[in-house]
Amino acid sequence: MTHRQYETAGEAIAEAKLIVDEELEHFRNSPDSADNVLETYLQFGADPFIVSDGPTVIFSARDYAREQCREMSGDKATSLSDWFNVTFDDASIELKVNAPMRESWQVEIRWNRIIRICFKTGDFLASDEIYIFSDERTESWLVPMEANGGSELWDEIIRRSLFDPELAIKAAASVEDKLFCWPKVEPE
Repeated sequence: MTHRQYETAGEAIAEAKLIVDEELEHFRNSPDSADNVLETYLQFGADPFIVSDGPTVIFSARDYAREQCREMSGDKATSLSDWFNVTFDDASIELKVNAPMRESWQVEIRWNRIIRICFKTGDFLASDEIYIFSDERTESWLVPMEANGGSELWDEIIRRSLFDPELAIKAAASVEDKLFCWPKVEPE
């Protein structure tokens, strides 16, 4: 079902959030816990997404629903966005991670050293994830979409043509735990 066109990305995101909020409220009418409400929503609820003629607009209904259910449950535990921070400028991406009860770390990833990006859609209760591969190490860097700045990073990756926009739309619409990579590697 298509809603309508919006003048701004903010208006489109607000409408998508309203759709998710209404779905969660519908599923909340039972005495279920917030976890059960989230699981029911993820299985049966509407999954709005935004298509833009201009810059890509990133909105994850699943991530927003997780956040709303965490608040619904009164869970005051530290969220991932409180300790995993992503910033970037014209030259590089910076990851600063200060996980509870773990050693803090940070890294700078230069844009011009990135050779591949993969996007992994989360299952019912897991965050979507960005995997950044550079020519400076064999392992990738994992950035959860729920990280502070994660959505903005994804938007910038697409803007810089480091990930195919059509594949990004396909990934955003996926409801299963799946990996999408760009550039695609053809079998030999």
